[in-house]
Amino acid sequence: MDNYQVGAFPYTEDGKVVLIKTRDGDYWIFPKGHVEKGRKDYAVAEDEAFEEAGILGKIEPHSICFETVSSKSKRLCIYPMRVKKVLSKWPESKERERVILSVSKAEKLLQKDLREVLKRMAKKYM
Repeated sequence: MDNYQVGAFPYTEDGKVVLIKTRDGDYWIFPKGHVEKGRKDYAVAEDEAFEEAGILGKIEPHSICFETVSSKSKRLCIYPMRVKKVLSKWPESKERERVILSVSKAEKLLQKDLREVLKRMAKKYM
């Protein structure tokens, strides 16, 4: 297994972001998962956004990588994703909570390292 994870920075047309809770419900995070051999990282990130958050959209093939403390892998590469559709049911809907909220409200929910990810991604893509 590689020592990093890939995820999506899902943002909406009206300037909001999508966050999900970890499976244990302790933390708010971006949809993310482990890299998969033979697959492009951005395709994995797009699949994770669908599976974990129930969102579909256009993902950009360019990531920004961050060092994290809240992720077991310690490195997270995030791909911007403009959300086009929010599903009412999705593969992990019974396992995870999802919120769609402003950047300022999202800042209050995220741990310090992911707050930095949020600020940097919002500044660049929103």
